[in-house]
Amino acid sequence: MNRNEIRIVKISGGAIDELVWELLNKSGEQFLDLPENSETIFHLNWDKGKDELVFYALEFENPHNVNFEAIDRYISKHIGITTDSLFDPDREPFMTFSLDEAIT
Repeated sequence: MNRNEIRIVKISGGAIDELVWELLNKSGEQFLDLPENSETIFHLNWDKGKDELVFYALEFENPHNVNFEAIDRYISKHIGITTDSLFDPDREPFMTFSLDEAIT
């Protein structure tokens, strides 16, 4: 970059969604403390009205029909905000619950 030069990217809704999704997919293993190269399915639910973003992972050995709507409903009803920062070295930013809890 040249001196006195400014580079800018200005994006709107759909591109913001895409950016968040791609960044979380690339960093999901780190944020959720997952083993590298795990067989993981990520899911994102961003409620802009409530100013909440939910990002979670499920691990399956084989392709599996996942009821993300049931999991999202469970999270909405039973789980509050898990962290104020994804980068706090003194605490895990996530919590864990079983798939059975969410789909019963």
